[in-house]
Amino acid sequence: MLLGERRKKIAIVIGQLSHGGAEQQAVFLAIGLKKYSNYEPVIFCLSNNDEPHGPFLKDLGIEYYYFPHHAKKYFRKALWLTKGVKKTHCSVVYGMLHVGNVFGGIAASLLRLPFVTSVRSANNALPFILRSLSGYFSQRANRVVANSNSCIRSLRDDLGVTNPYVVNIPNAVEVYTNDVIKVDLHKEFDIPIEALVVGTVALLKAEKRPEFFIDISLLILKENKYIYFVWVGDGLEKQRVLKILDTLPESVREHFKFIGSRKNAGGYLKSFDLFLLTSAYEGLPNALLEAMAIGLPCVATDVVGTKDVLSASNKGEELGILASPSNPQEFACTVLGLLSEPSRMKRMGLSAQKHVQDHYSLKKMVYAHCDIFNEILEFKDKRSEVDK
Repeated sequence: MLLGERRKKIAIVIGQLSHGGAEQQAVFLAIGLKKYSNYEPVIFCLSNNDEPHGPFLKDLGIEYYYFPHHAKKYFRKALWLTKGVKKTHCSVVYGMLHVGNVFGGIAASLLRLPFVTSVRSANNALPFILRSLSGYFSQRANRVVANSNSCIRSLRDDLGVTNPYVVNIPNAVEVYTNDVIKVDLHKEFDIPIEALVVGTVALLKAEKRPEFFIDISLLILKENKYIYFVWVGDGLEKQRVLKILDTLPESVREHFKFIGSRKNAGGYLKSFDLFLLTSAYEGLPNALLEAMAIGLPCVATDVVGTKDVLSASNKGEELGILASPSNPQEFACTVLGLLSEPSRMKRMGLSAQKHVQDHYSLKKMVYAHCDIFNEILEFKDKRSEVDK
C-alpha cells in the first residue's frame, strides 16, 4: 500500500454476534484483516443481539455497527444497512450466513458494489424463503465462500447454486497455548479425582442434539461409573435438557454437568479427557477443531461437516473417530472402546493437534479472503477503465 493511500473497507454483514461458530469466524476475519492485510473491516450486525462479540470488537478498535431495534423490521433493516455501507465508504460487501447473504445482497445491489456470500452449514432444513433468497444472491455473487466440501454440496443441492466462482476457505481455529489456564473441573463440580471427564462445547440447539448426548452417556455409565459428562454452552434446548435430567435418579444425574456458557472455553476443553460431538449436521465444526487444536482425542457423529475434518489425513494418521449418528448404543461402544486404549487416545490427540496447526491457521484464512477481494476489486477497476 502506498504512503497516504486509504485502506479499502470490507463490509462484513452478519445477523447476530452472540455465541456461535460463524459469529466467532466473523470476529476472526475482522481481526485478521486488520492485522495481516491492507483491508479495513467494518462489521454490520443486523440485530441488537451482539453479546459477547460486539463489545469485544469495539475494544479492539474495529469499526462496528448494530441494528438497534427489537422488531424484525425487514425494510428498515435493509435501508439501515445500505446507508451504513455507503456512509462508511466500503468497497466490498461480504455476507456471513444466509441472513447476511440476503441483506448484504440487497445493499450491494443498490450500491452497485462487489458482493461475496458465504455458507457455513450444510443444513437442508432452512425455511423456504430464506433458502430461496440466499440461493438467489449466492447465484449472482462475485464469489461464494464455503468452509467445507459439505457446504459446497449443500450450495448445489439445497440452494440450487451453480455459480462457478465458489471458493473453499476452511475456518480459522484459535490454537490454545500454554497461556490458557486449565479449569479444575474436578474441584469446581466436586468430581472424583480418579474419574474421567467426557465433554463437549456447543450451543444447546436442536441440531447439536443434547438428548442424543445424554442417551450415549447413560449407556456409557452402565459400563463405567467413573465417567462424568460436561456440556459447555447455553441455548434454546436448556429447559428440555433440565427436564430430562430431572427424570434421572440422583446417583445418575450427578454425573451430568450442563454448565452453561463460559468465556474460558479453552480452559474447559483442557480439562476434558475426551471430546464428543453429537451434531445432526455441520458445516465445519469449530468446537471439534478447537478440541483437536489442544490435542484432545475426539469422537463425532458420522455426518456431513465432521467427515471433512476427521477423514482429511493423507498420512494414515487417526485424527478422530466417526461414530453412528443414529444409534446411541453403537456410539457408546465406540467411546468405551477408545477409552480402553489410552495410548491410542494420546496418538490421536497429537495427530489431530498437528493437523489443525497445519491447515486451519488465521493467516491462511485471511490471505485466502484477501485473494478474493483483490481479484474482484481488480476486475472492477479494469471494467471501470473500459467504461471510460
